[in-house]
Amino acid sequence: MNIYIPLAIILIIIGYLSRKSSIYSKKIFLATFVVMLVFDAIRYEFGPDYFQYRYMYDEVSAYGADSYSASNTHIENLFVKLLQLFPSYYLFVVFQSSLWLLTTYFFLRNKIDTFYLWFILLLLFFDTNYFINNTVAMRSSIASSIVIIGYTFLMKNKRIVFVLLALLAFLIHTSAIVALLILFINEKRTIFNLSFYRCKIIILVCGILAVVFANTLMVKATNYLFDLFPSIEEEYAVYQSMNSVDLSGLDYLKRSLLVVFNLFPILSVINHLEHEDCSKYIKIEKITILFLFFSMLLGMGITGRFLMLVGPIILIGVARSFRSLSAYQTIAVIVSMSIVAIYSFYNIMLMPYSYSFWQYKTILP
Repeated sequence: MNIYIPLAIILIIIGYLSRKSSIYSKKIFLATFVVMLVFDAIRYEFGPDYFQYRYMYDEVSAYGADSYSASNTHIENLFVKLLQLFPSYYLFVVFQSSLWLLTTYFFLRNKIDTFYLWFILLLLFFDTNYFINNTVAMRSSIASSIVIIGYTFLMKNKRIVFVLLALLAFLIHTSAIVALLILFINEKRTIFNLSFYRCKIIILVCGILAVVFANTLMVKATNYLFDLFPSIEEEYAVYQSMNSVDLSGLDYLKRSLLVVFNLFPILSVINHLEHEDCSKYIKIEKITILFLFFSMLLGMGITGRFLMLVGPIILIGVARSFRSLSAYQTIAVIVSMSIVAIYSFYNIMLMPYSYSFWQYKTILP
């Protein structure tokens, strides 16, 4: 991290200074992804899960995929077989890094107004649902990439291809099954046939409930999920532990402020949806509203895994909403999302298991 933060800040500033030039903005955006790819692909012992997956790779190499899967049933068998394909763990890291970054770049590059590409870079670097999580959570990262590739087919009305790719992603990481919910989101400019005014009121009321009940909603929801599907508890219980029920004082205030700040992009996207005239973006905006809403309501924890699946879609939905906002409203959304991103970044970085982020190492001599 001794290089990550200054590198990120420099690239974001360059992107911001070039925001008024469409040509230069696109070049900076591409150059940033190249830098991110190199940074990510040659990392060594970077991120807490790096060691876990390296140990898994060594075990698979030593005893075979079938033997490892038989004694580690909570790890998806297809992922174990994928590991076995690589002659070295470092090549697997290069593959995983390249897959997510290339998929994200090509998905985003022509769908966001170039004036706001710098802001997208800020979220990619500092909102832990994007670059950081996809560097750490390698299985989820591969599954997320497959889902986004599938979504490009869905945008062309190739629903069967999307379903097949979503199921393939599910065999890499079970959280990807949530992506199938996208099939039930239509391209009508309505939300449950409610007026947009009523939608905003409902969102605000739910935001108040999220503040009042803090993280108890998340804990109860995941407990109910574990009761329905006991087999997934071993894998997902760790995410539930990220939400403490006993919030008080400063922690409760932080949680309340995060809910308030998360309201800004949700209301912004709802506001733009009312005026959206392109069907493919209507679906993107409704996906954005759905996933951001549940993130606000239930807290991060396990919902962070689900947000990873549609991260690039959310970036497009939020950036497109700026078209319907005044300059001051746009600034308010950008500031609120930046605060949430930077807070989540430092909140993760200060956790004991994140020590390996602070000293960047590479495989290069």
